[in-house]
Amino acid sequence: MSFSSQKKSKQTVVREMEPGAEQLYSKRMPVNEFDTRLLLSTTESLIETLEKLPAEGAAALRILDDEGCDILLQEANNLKYRECSPVVGTGDRAVTQDFDIALNFTDSTRLDEFAAAFERQFNAALEAMSPQPYPTPVHFNDRAMLRYPQGSTGISPHQDLKRFEAVVAILTLEGTGDFYICEDRQKTNSQLIRAERGIMILMRGTHYAGIEHRPFHYVENLSKGRVGFGLRYDVKLAQESTYSYEVPVSS
Repeated sequence: MSFSSQKKSKQTVVREMEPGAEQLYSKRMPVNEFDTRLLLSTTESLIETLEKLPAEGAAALRILDDEGCDILLQEANNLKYRECSPVVGTGDRAVTQDFDIALNFTDSTRLDEFAAAFERQFNAALEAMSPQPYPTPVHFNDRAMLRYPQGSTGISPHQDLKRFEAVVAILTLEGTGDFYICEDRQKTNSQLIRAERGIMILMRGTHYAGIEHRPFHYVENLSKGRVGFGLRYDVKLAQESTYSYEVPVSS
């Protein structure tokens, strides 16, 4: 995911926290309905998917049915979105993108319940693997809801930042789209992973299984529009006891 606001007027919000505590949903939140019945994935199915990442770069599994997606989509519809800049970067590193985004929303919602349940299952899967591909606990402290309109051109090939380690998780809540991983910005050796409702795509982040390289990836063919929920582990943010982030406001 790559994004930047079109609006230039910004304010800075500073939040205080214990190192890692605020983002660690699985420790902060009790077992909930996503743990007990709504998550369709199991530790075993997650392990099977995670085992594919060193060689394939990304893989997918069904994690929610329509009921689970509807619950999260209702929360997603209440978030505040902003339009992303159509182009990020310059020259041969430019990334084109066509979606609205809500970033690192802090109000308590059922999105937190899902994040906690998935985080618990994800860490249990890592700990059950031998050799363990990444140290635990991993906490998904960077969250983004992406809303692609009907006819969107999607996002061109790019890599996530190195600070996003372990695994990048992308859950489609509504609509469909073609998610590809590839070797470079020219879409060399593109491999299609269908982004369908209830499907979570897991993509290798920095240092997963000792691999620093992150796959290039892109999204296209969004004729019906799409809503996607992204979860990432920002190691820089996790190491800080005080952090700040910029919140765009209307000019």
